[in-house]
Amino acid sequence: MKTYQIPYLLSFVFILSCATTSSMIFDYDIDEDFNQHNTFIICEDDLIAKNTRYPQQDNTKIRDLLSEEVTFKLESLGLEVDTNNPDLQAGFRLIITEETSSFRDCSELDEFQYWEKCRLKTITYTTETLILYVSNLKKNQIVWQASIPCEMNKSKSRLKSHINELVNTLYETYPNTIKPIN
Repeated sequence: MKTYQIPYLLSFVFILSCATTSSMIFDYDIDEDFNQHNTFIICEDDLIAKNTRYPQQDNTKIRDLLSEEVTFKLESLGLEVDTNNPDLQAGFRLIITEETSSFRDCSELDEFQYWEKCRLKTITYTTETLILYVSNLKKNQIVWQASIPCEMNKSKSRLKSHINELVNTLYETYPNTIKPIN
C-alpha cells in the first residue's frame, strides 16, 4: 500500500466508527399475503393514554397525531378505512420505561482544600419506544410490527413533523406494494 493512501484509509475507518446505527426493529409474517387486504381500522384502545405518570410523553394529542399519521400512511398504501368489516387492524404502543444510572462524581470541595470529594450519584431518566403494528383480524394475529426509540416530549410546532418522520420510517419496513387508488 502506498503511504499517501493511509490517511484516506484512516479517515474512512474513523467515519465508519462514528456512524450511528439504527435501532429500529421490525418483523412480519412471511406467509401473509399483504396484497390481499383492502380495508383497515385503527385500534380504539390505542387512542387512550396509558402512561399517565408521563403526561409530556404520552397524552391524547400525541395519540391523535399517531392515529392520523398511521391512517394517512395506510391510505397511501392503497388501503381504505372500514369500520364495519375491516381486514386489518392497525395500532401503536408507546412504551415508556424509567431507567437509573449510577456514576462517581469527584470534585474539589473548595479552592483551599486539596482533596477531592467523591460521591456516588444516581440519575433517573426515561426511555421511550414507539411500536406500530398491523393485525389480520380473520387470523387474530399480528402480521407486521416495527419499533423505534423516540422522544415525544417535543414542542407543539415540532411534534407533528416528528411523529410523521417516525411513522414513515417504520412503515418503510411494511411488506406491501402500493395499490392503485380507484
